[in-house]
Amino acid sequence: MDSIGIEINTGSREFDVAKKQPFAKPRALPRLKRSKPDAAVTAQLESFLPVFEQTWWQTIARGQKPLRIEQVTRRGMIVGRLSYVTSKNKVGFVIGTHPFWTHACGPWISDALSDSEKSEVLEELLSKLPKHISFNLICHPRKNDAALLRKAFEKAGFTVAIQNTYTQAPDDTHVMRRLNIEQRKNIIRAAKKLRVIDLGAVEFMRFYSGNLEDIAMECYAPLEVARDLIAEGMRRKPQQVRVFAALRREALPGDETYPLDAAIACAWDRERYYYVMSTRKRRSIEHPEWKPNADAVKLLIVHAMEHARSMGLVFDADGVTELGTETLYRDILKMPELEHRYLLKREFGLYTLYMAFKSRIATLIAQICGRSGVPRGEYSAE
Repeated sequence: MDSIGIEINTGSREFDVAKKQPFAKPRALPRLKRSKPDAAVTAQLESFLPVFEQTWWQTIARGQKPLRIEQVTRRGMIVGRLSYVTSKNKVGFVIGTHPFWTHACGPWISDALSDSEKSEVLEELLSKLPKHISFNLICHPRKNDAALLRKAFEKAGFTVAIQNTYTQAPDDTHVMRRLNIEQRKNIIRAAKKLRVIDLGAVEFMRFYSGNLEDIAMECYAPLEVARDLIAEGMRRKPQQVRVFAALRREALPGDETYPLDAAIACAWDRERYYYVMSTRKRRSIEHPEWKPNADAVKLLIVHAMEHARSMGLVFDADGVTELGTETLYRDILKMPELEHRYLLKREFGLYTLYMAFKSRIATLIAQICGRSGVPRGEYSAE
């Protein structure tokens, strides 16, 4: 990085996960003494689970929603697990989905199983899901299990759609060497104007909520849940969450009136490092002459990518939900690997009619907006 002209600070903390090989052969799975796993056995299983499926994350992320965990065992071992929360939508239908701030969920299936055994476990796991509620899930399958998982969910009555995400492996070409000349210069200039610092959970959420207020928008998920997730992830041993923030170099230490330009929050497990949250400042009342740096978020992502590389983890963009992020990951940062997540839906009874009606209304609004010249996306059928 020094030869490119930008210094990446991976922090002074020691991360135990850095000593683990992300693609190493998994250890033997925890054995069960009883048919129902106890707390100690479940704790042993934690190291095999993605961060979004670990108990500490889901206990906080569920908020006030009931959390359900379905598990399958073989010969005294946990070999399959699927967790979800249930809640009622605006018109009273009960929906099974992932917890707040959880952009991908299970199922988790043991790598120690053969393909035929995995299929059997998936079928048994999905048979445990209640038949009287509808589901809306997102999962990130391992490549070797993608076809098996899709087949199992379709057999269980789910429709399967695709969501893109982009990744960078630890041994991929460094992001600063992948960028075109213009983008590389932009980020180097941003690094000369901005200091990248670590931010605490409370400070990050204050910044995040303030930026939403500045543009008169509300968050889709509880901010207090995000705050608690970040705080707990930072406290854990080893640490599993870090917040990067960009601050102007001329700002004096402790000057809270001087605005941050941007901040991002990342979480990780033994294999992947996820880009979970992002926010940037649009304006500052205290500093009317201040203008945000257009490349602040890119600079922070570069730092996060380097942090992931230093721990031997795959950096995951954590899903592409709009055209702008697709352009950022694919065309600007040129992330090497395109991966697919599955959007899984299963609808029952009146909920099917409700969703069909809602979809029809959204289509009509889009058509009206298109004919009237109003930009699409300003209206919602919610």
